[in-house]
Amino acid sequence: MLYDKKNRRLTSTAVSWNKPFHFRCRSYINFQQLASPFPSDVQIVGNLPLHYSSYTPEGCGEVRDNYILFSEAIIFAIDYINNMTNILPNVKIGYDIVDTCSVPNRFIHQMDILYSRGLKETDIERKNYIGGVGFPFSSGVESLAHYSYSKRIPTVSISATSSVFSDKKSYPYFMRMVPSNKEETLTIVGVLEYLSIHRIGVVYSDDAYGSDLTKSVLTFAQEKSITVAYMLRMEDSYVENTEILNYLVDKFIIGYNRDVEAVVSLTQSHHMKVILQRLHDIQFKDVFWIGCDTWLAGIEVEFYKRNIDVMSNAILIAFENNLSEKFIKYLREKPSLLDQNPFVKMLIAKQNNCTFEENEITNIHCNQVLDFKNMFPVVHPHGETHIIDAVIAIAHGLDTFIRHHCPLLDFCAEARRHIDELTETIQKKTLMGIDGDRIYFDSKGDGKNIFQIMQIDPTQPSFNRKVRFYPCVTISSKQIII
Repeated sequence: MLYDKKNRRLTSTAVSWNKPFHFRCRSYINFQQLASPFPSDVQIVGNLPLHYSSYTPEGCGEVRDNYILFSEAIIFAIDYINNMTNILPNVKIGYDIVDTCSVPNRFIHQMDILYSRGLKETDIERKNYIGGVGFPFSSGVESLAHYSYSKRIPTVSISATSSVFSDKKSYPYFMRMVPSNKEETLTIVGVLEYLSIHRIGVVYSDDAYGSDLTKSVLTFAQEKSITVAYMLRMEDSYVENTEILNYLVDKFIIGYNRDVEAVVSLTQSHHMKVILQRLHDIQFKDVFWIGCDTWLAGIEVEFYKRNIDVMSNAILIAFENNLSEKFIKYLREKPSLLDQNPFVKMLIAKQNNCTFEENEITNIHCNQVLDFKNMFPVVHPHGETHIIDAVIAIAHGLDTFIRHHCPLLDFCAEARRHIDELTETIQKKTLMGIDGDRIYFDSKGDGKNIFQIMQIDPTQPSFNRKVRFYPCVTISSKQIII
């Protein structure tokens, strides 16, 4: 089904495609974008999947609750940097936040528009992009990392772990706040060893993230004499096809449950959710899961509430991420989150059962009290500190970079010519994050290798609790109950 620029259905032509956002159609769609409302000298771009993908004219489905706060975290970080007096005294940073709707090519197309607008329209000054943050999925980062290479600007991912990005010859401008899949694999296998698990099933997503992580798990599992009884590959098409999904879940996860001691989940959150929903529907509660960070980053607390019966036997390996008290204080004290951020407006509308009159932010009708801090039991912050620290890292690197190239401490022409040196400047600089913790990048641009071991706990507001850190401290055997 085709639509024109005004979203009117066209009936004269028919085509077929198998992706929600077709290359030839995306040019005719208006992208929702969040831009800084003040003039700025340089800009940081945010890449975030604030909606699920969908077979709609816009390519966007439902709001992804757990990612909305990332957009506000970028705004907070930019505001925090611009109010500092010891860095960038003559440079103001702005932002452009692009909602990819979980389709990577959407971001590339939108950035092409933003880059070229200043060249096509003489009354619009061309923007000086000096870095990008967000980029949470390995499956979409590869093309985006190559895109940043063409622009010579640093790209800082908050959670893309594919080991291929550690190759600095191929990805010289790519950095991440987390370690690679190899380090995550060692943690997963370490947990399996500690729990004396020798026979597992593996469920993985058929993308860069799942495939790369699965290869590493198989290699290290073989070294540790851990047998893999089966491997279930999850594809996006299974999410919509319940007949295929139910058959695979019943045949492998349920059929092999007595033959394995645990099922290791190396999947994207949308793949894991349909599996758990199937198990809930048939009330099969006996699977012991070893899950990864996507359980926390991509599965909403409301889903935990509805399906806790099939999730309570789970241990999760998550990236170290402490919630910033400064960010929480900012959210609670901000006069109105709706004035700047339409994505937060969508989230409040969804979670508080509100309606907004078109183009009238002030006319809000809610069945519940509109209070953002009361939303945390529903939307559990996870990863916002990473994206805040990514912005801080770029800003401090830029400050050092400008002091080296620009006598007036502005973003001078010399700095523009040598922008390709900014990534190396960031990696070499000793940096402190929003809460005083060190921001760490190794020579490959990878983040620090510390993981949290979490246990699903229905008594907690977030439905999980920390059991330990890995590899820093030991576990008390009484803390993990299988």
